[in-house]
Amino acid sequence: MQTAITTEGLRHNNRAMVLNSLREFGPLSHTVIAEKTGLASGTVSVITGEFLEEGVLEKVEQAPASGRGRPRISFIPCAEFAYFVMLRISAERIEYSLLDYRNTLKDRQVFGRDNTQTDAILFGHMIKKQLADFVARSAIKKNQIKVISVTTKGEVDTQEQSLLWSPVFGNQKINFRKLLSDDWTAEVKLHNEICFVAHNVMKRAVQNGSVSAGDRHAVVWLSDNIGLGVARVNQHKEIELSAPSFGHMPHIAQGPLCRCGANGCLETYAGFYGILRTAFEAPTDVIPANFIPLDQMHKLAQSARSGDRMTEFAFRQAGTALGLSLSRLFNVLGPMPLTIVGAGLQFYDLLKHGLEKQLQDSFLVRMGQAPNVSFEPNEDRLAFDSNSFVTLREYDKTEVATRKFKRSKK
Repeated sequence: MQTAITTEGLRHNNRAMVLNSLREFGPLSHTVIAEKTGLASGTVSVITGEFLEEGVLEKVEQAPASGRGRPRISFIPCAEFAYFVMLRISAERIEYSLLDYRNTLKDRQVFGRDNTQTDAILFGHMIKKQLADFVARSAIKKNQIKVISVTTKGEVDTQEQSLLWSPVFGNQKINFRKLLSDDWTAEVKLHNEICFVAHNVMKRAVQNGSVSAGDRHAVVWLSDNIGLGVARVNQHKEIELSAPSFGHMPHIAQGPLCRCGANGCLETYAGFYGILRTAFEAPTDVIPANFIPLDQMHKLAQSARSGDRMTEFAFRQAGTALGLSLSRLFNVLGPMPLTIVGAGLQFYDLLKHGLEKQLQDSFLVRMGQAPNVSFEPNEDRLAFDSNSFVTLREYDKTEVATRKFKRSKK
């Protein structure tokens, strides 16, 4: 019995390796697939033959690099084999994207979001209608959608696929799996969007060979809220993701009131609403606004750059709070590169002094282990690319690679 399980598991693993090589490197010939995966030529022939018969892959002709000779036959995923919806929920908008099995964007629709709408039930009904209308306009049947991947920036439970807390809905929970299960047979996934930004950054490091097993990379999201994604490379060079509640980590005991209901969270100093509250010397026991428009932050930044001392102090204090929290993170997890993303990058010149001073004063930096700090202005694209890559690869691994092959009768 153990031998049968091991044999079947090996078959699944080999099928997944073939699919993963095509995801990583694009159209590949039989010979190149064998080189990339380390599988025997005969094994690759059997697997690609099964996939062709199942409709998972198709053959394409590619001209030789020299421009002369016979075309090379390569394999690519069959576009119509499956479809996927990427649903992105941000403070400003709701974005629906439709992908085919070849990871080609087929359609996209964006809706503005009314942040005064704080009823989670009504929001769920709206999502259901928008999603149904979006897929219907593509003329794709519902059962052809295999995964609906939802990303947001709130606190999420990736096991239950539930949004646990968000600035707009507070503690009103939204279980996306239950919300969509009556209308869709697709698997529903929910992730904190910052994880996919971290994945994208780490994936590039893995590809260029600059990381080893156990290495981590932190991505901090500066915006109306503060988010953290940590990517870690395991011993198999796979990327593991986590999104600790960084913005709601206690910064100062009995500090200003946070939107989560606690006092003294990092966000109450470094989030947009925290900067705004400090700049206007607003009462610290007043419940903050759910959402701060970006144009209001630009006005504050202009005032600070013009020399207004209180506004300048508000930004500098935000940078100091961030730097101190990051120092604590690095002291616990060890040194790691840091990438900063989000709308708050536009104000980094005002945050820089406080943030960098705290990092310089930290123990690890004084021991000669200063983090490498970089910036990514296009975090939306990074998150989308990694969401689609991870979603399709996971579908390959758990659904396609594990299918029992039944040869058709001729």
